[in-house]
Amino acid sequence: MENPKENNKVENPHTVNAVLHPTFVFSARKLADQLGDTKADMDPDPEQQILDPKLRRILSNSFVAQRSREKKKNHLAHMEIQKKTFENEIAQKQPIQDLYQNKRQAQIVEEETLYQEIDILKNYSMFEDAEIEKNKGEVNREREL
Repeated sequence: MENPKENNKVENPHTVNAVLHPTFVFSARKLADQLGDTKADMDPDPEQQILDPKLRRILSNSFVAQRSREKKKNHLAHMEIQKKTFENEIAQKQPIQDLYQNKRQAQIVEEETLYQEIDILKNYSMFEDAEIEKNKGEVNREREL
């Protein structure tokens, strides 16, 4: 006796002899459209339908994988552009940073110099105060005489 599934095979490159089953009729063009693959060069012929669930899943996975590879490629290209942009920005701002760093170093040196001057003036002030006290003591002694 003849196998009933043998009669239901479709000969075309998109179905690869998929076994016909009425509940799993799925158009390859429709699958490509759902996955956003506008480049799919499949004939819109309704006879070319993917009926085997395994074959349909394989085709779906293939479209999804291709879309994922393209998305990854686009993302990497975007990241490379961002990297170059940031490197250019850094290169442009590096001289400005160096200038500010040099100014900061000069301010630190100036601050240290000012603190030293303050210490010198404090010591000078203490010596003047001591001399004034000494002179007051001498004035008081002379008044007593």
